[in-house]
Amino acid sequence: MNPNDRPWQGLAMLAALATGAAGPAQAGAGDPEPLTGMLGDLVPGTTGSAPSAYVRLGAQVCFGADDGVLGRELWCSDGTPAGTRLVADLYPGVIGSDPDHMVVLGDRLLFTAGRPGAGRSLWRTDGTAAGTALVFEFPPNSGDPGPKVVMNGVAYFAATGVSTGRELWRSNGTATGTWRVRDIRPGAASSAPIRLTVIGTLLYFVADDGAHGDELWRSNGSEGGTLRLTDIWPGTGHSYPRFLVEQGPRLFFVADDPSNGEQIWRTEGDVASTVRVTTIAGLRPTNLARLGNNTLLFSGVTGGLGREPHRLVNLQLTGIVQLAADIGAGSAGSDPGPFTVHDGIAHFAATTASHGRELWRSDGTPSGTWLLADLVPGPGDGEPSCLAWFNDRLYFHSAMPRTLWQSDGSTPGTRQLASPSRLACGFTPLGARLLYRAAQYLPAQTGVEPWVLFDDALFGNGFQ
Repeated sequence: MNPNDRPWQGLAMLAALATGAAGPAQAGAGDPEPLTGMLGDLVPGTTGSAPSAYVRLGAQVCFGADDGVLGRELWCSDGTPAGTRLVADLYPGVIGSDPDHMVVLGDRLLFTAGRPGAGRSLWRTDGTAAGTALVFEFPPNSGDPGPKVVMNGVAYFAATGVSTGRELWRSNGTATGTWRVRDIRPGAASSAPIRLTVIGTLLYFVADDGAHGDELWRSNGSEGGTLRLTDIWPGTGHSYPRFLVEQGPRLFFVADDPSNGEQIWRTEGDVASTVRVTTIAGLRPTNLARLGNNTLLFSGVTGGLGREPHRLVNLQLTGIVQLAADIGAGSAGSDPGPFTVHDGIAHFAATTASHGRELWRSDGTPSGTWLLADLVPGPGDGEPSCLAWFNDRLYFHSAMPRTLWQSDGSTPGTRQLASPSRLACGFTPLGARLLYRAAQYLPAQTGVEPWVLFDDALFGNGFQ
């Protein structure tokens, strides 16, 4: 269904604003509210097209959506209703090709999609039907080539070949440039690479070669340069490296070992530099996030307290763990995270008995950690989620009747927006616009559809 066939109140509001016939809504300290509008009611009623996997490609954002007629296919939008369109119907009929795992590769988008008689295969697009083409077909019933990362102009991902299990593959967006990097677990068995993370010219991932369990590997893109760094849990046991995060030239991650349990480790890509950083009994760190040039923030358990925010400093050496704040007094803990960092400040959800699960901020110190906003006053839960920064404003979803919120990082500057969109998530910047997915609850209820938010800066000159 063409979104242009539906009225969009946001356009009328913007036109009035540009001509001076209407002014922006006022809220909080008097700053104008950004305008929001649905880019298209692709499936009228409460079902919705459920857009997913938003990725920016040049001057547009591409995503998968199901219009109820052609199935889930590839769509792109320039942030206007007229520019929100179906790119290609790759699998005719109501089932659709289900495009997923999209990544930008040069001036093209590389993604996974399916079609009759074939497996989940690689496709590329420039955002037009003519520029959309099959890159490489994987065997039928081989599963989905997984999430992709780009290193040195090449995409890396896990996929299943004709005679091998699920292994590490690479593609430059052409058929001849697509091949398996290494059969880490030889034969039909799978090493099943996951958590692919790029730092400079090295790709890190977790895989099981059948002899050492799930451990940390690295690759420079060649077969010979793909190797296991160390066996943190000796033998066939699994250390399950997770929460991989880049900090300068180093990779930090959480792993298990039989002597110390769950601790923080680091590596610079060779065996000698792959070492344990912390040795605190019962630490169980999660949600590692880069807070500054020499600091990581994470959720952990120390000193008989419950799970609270901590920081790790002195990253070049042994590493020093410091409690950022005891938010949830006593052993209950506040269970903070995940952390969204902007300009050295982390924003996150945390729980206390008196305020419920609400929005907090921290610079990693006790004095710099406080409740930013009690979205549902009292012990009720605001449950902030899908936190994303856009033009120095934090946007997020809350379990409030009007679910879209905005914050400038201060308590007075945190406000509930007068937007009819709810369940807002998937925020993706596109110039002066912020695209996201949401459902409408006023004036008429819809399912989850593509939406757009126009930044405050537009109000100075009108909508362009």
